Amino acid sequence: MANYKSIADYLQQKRNQANLTQEQLCQVLAAFSPEFSELDALAVSRWERGKVEPSLNRQLEIIRYFGDEAYKIFTSSSFSSKNLPSNQAMNKVLEARAKFKHYLGAHPYLPQSEESFEQITPPHPLTQYSAQHLSNYIDNLTFGYEQWDSAWLETLQNHLAAEVSYYFYLGQLAGHCFALKIKQPYFEKLLDKSLDETDICEEMLASNNEPASLYIYSIYTGRVNAITQVYENLFKAFIMNKSLSYIGIRIRRDIAFVMLENVPHSIEAIGPPSDNRNVGIKHRGKRYQYVTCRIERQALFNSPVFLNILRSD
Repeated sequence: MANYKSIADYLQQKRNQANLTQEQLCQVLAAFSPEFSELDALAVSRWERGKVEPSLNRQLEIIRYFGDEAYKIFTSSSFSSKNLPSNQAMNKVLEARAKFKHYLGAHPYLPQSEESFEQITPPHPLTQYSAQHLSNYIDNLTFGYEQWDSAWLETLQNHLAAEVSYYFYLGQLAGHCFALKIKQPYFEKLLDKSLDETDICEEMLASNNEPASLYIYSIYTGRVNAITQVYENLFKAFIMNKSLSYIGIRIRRDIAFVMLENVPHSIEAIGPPSDNRNVGIKHRGKRYQYVTCRIERQALFNSPVFLNILRSD
């Protein structure tokens, strides 16, 4: 793939390769996406001369129209975009999301300085202890209305379909991301709650090349660098597995819902109402035991948070 210096450079090269005039480009883009319903040749001319930049959404749609993947364009070392938040700005966004700075379990507060977390994955010996801790965490988080067996979690996390990481700070468990590649029919049932999470067994887990989606069972992070690591791992899982179509997650806490503001998503299901303000998630002024969300593959790749994370690697 060619290296482009900016969206102006990309647009000009692609338009010329397609033998389109600026007026013709307006017409095909307007037919391709409602983002360009009022586009005119003067605007295209200003874009190509670098006088102004199209919005980030329009840049993503332009790249999609020409058949390229946005993350490959945006993460090139030669590419710059005024409308893509700087790494510093994105870190501030992530920092604002990391409000709960305590360990799982005992909850002592983490130091304010940015300390490094140790990431471990199965079959590391500590993952057995971590699965037990995760079982306790879900029980406490939901005040007992959900219970996950630790032996069942251990079996799942050691499967090839597992994308599981635990984050330790000074020997204490400080975060986790427990996700599984689920065969597509079972994934859809998880989202609409016709299949319960605790009913998932090994035969429902997907092989590497099998059409599937990534279902996040549970995710918890402390400081911003742990959040960034979780984002990185999820994104890399999608890059390495082209057969993955969606991410699904059942959110049980307000902080996780706030973190999803960085990634376009759709709400698939809403759980029973919760009268306890310490239980569940607030959605549209009411509190529920959970909210289930879906993230599309392309939306994940085009989200500013992932573009920034890859660009900073």
